[in-house]
Amino acid sequence: MCKFKIMKIYLILMLFSACGYYSDQSQMKQAADEVTAPSKQWIFEDGQTVGERILTPEGYTRLQAPANSFATYLRSRPLKPHTSKVHLYNGELKSNQTVHAGILDVPVGKTDLQQCADAVMRLRADYLFSEKRYD
Repeated sequence: MCKFKIMKIYLILMLFSACGYYSDQSQMKQAADEVTAPSKQWIFEDGQTVGERILTPEGYTRLQAPANSFATYLRSRPLKPHTSKVHLYNGELKSNQTVHAGILDVPVGKTDLQQCADAVMRLRADYLFSEKRYD
C-alpha cells in the first residue's frame, strides 16, 4: 500500500514537471531565461516556412516525406519574420526572446485559447481537415 502512495505522488510530480508547472511567475521567468538560444548553424533566418528556416545539421540530410503527409504539412507551415517577438498566453512579451527558431504564422485569437499541447492538436486537426479526413 505504501508503494502505491509513493507511486501516485511520483506520477503527480512528473505530470507537473512535464507540463511546466511553476508555483509563481518568478520561477517561470527564471526557467525560461536559463534555456539557451538555438544554434545559428541550423537556422536560416530568411526562411519563410518551417522546412526552410530549420536547416539540417552538417553531415545529415532531411528525409523525404510523402507529399500529403503530416511531415510535409508541418514543413510547409508559414513562419512570421525572424525578428518577430514571442508573446505569452496573456499577451505579454516572453522574457527570453532568444530561444525560438521561428513563430508559426497562424491566427490564435486574442484570448487564452491555445497553450502547449493545444498548438500541436490544432496543427494536427488543421492538417486532417486540409486532407478532408474529417473522421
